[in-house]
Amino acid sequence: MRWRILSALIGWPAVGVALVYLPERAFGLLAAAAIIVALFEYLRLLVFPHSRLTGWLALVTGVIQILPFLINSPPSTLIILITASLILFAVSVIARSSLAENLLASAFAVAGLVYVVIPLGFMILIRYLPRGIYLLGFLFLVTWARDLGAFLTGRTIGSQNSHVISASISPRKTYEGAAGGVVASTIVALLTRDWLGHEVPLTYVLLLGMLIGIIGQVGDLVESLMKRVSQVADSSTLIPGQGGLLDTLDSFIYTAPLLYFLLQ
Repeated sequence: MRWRILSALIGWPAVGVALVYLPERAFGLLAAAAIIVALFEYLRLLVFPHSRLTGWLALVTGVIQILPFLINSPPSTLIILITASLILFAVSVIARSSLAENLLASAFAVAGLVYVVIPLGFMILIRYLPRGIYLLGFLFLVTWARDLGAFLTGRTIGSQNSHVISASISPRKTYEGAAGGVVASTIVALLTRDWLGHEVPLTYVLLLGMLIGIIGQVGDLVESLMKRVSQVADSSTLIPGQGGLLDTLDSFIYTAPLLYFLLQ
């Protein structure tokens, strides 16, 4: 708990400083590096145990796949994804030592490119929008508020009075915590309403805060399921008390595309 609080007190302001003071291209490169690390953590959990070759190919593909986001041309990622899928599945045929293992690794690898790289790449695209600093700051604060609200509500109510969403996925994820997260994200969305622009209606901001709170919980549960399948507590030990970057960014995998498309 102590390390979790300390990491948050250091990490969140550091991200805020980078968002405000770094030029958009430099921030994009920093975000791209974080996304690749998160992809590596995913591959280490679900792909490398089955096929190291497929894992390294997927990581290289992820690096290539993030480049179109850096130049604000995301449609190119679809071409890269299709090509990567063909290559990764071809590996499963060529490496005949264990066809079933390589097929499974290829499927997980393609899923990882879709699940990690593309959704998190929308954080870079949001930064490139007009008022991108405010828009991405809004996303960070509202998503973090959901995470913090869910965590604090779950700890305050206690396990004896809580109702677990799915014990097979995570015994620590409760409906009470999820509700607390939605309330927190909605409150912070209303408090930072002007960051979206003065013309945005109040009801729109209210619904956006609730949606981020709900869909952020989905991202948390999906990543918890992956860790349960891999039988690990965290995606890595990179951040003391927090786990890995995939643990930190799991909610943004869903909230970043949501905010981007709603802004459009």
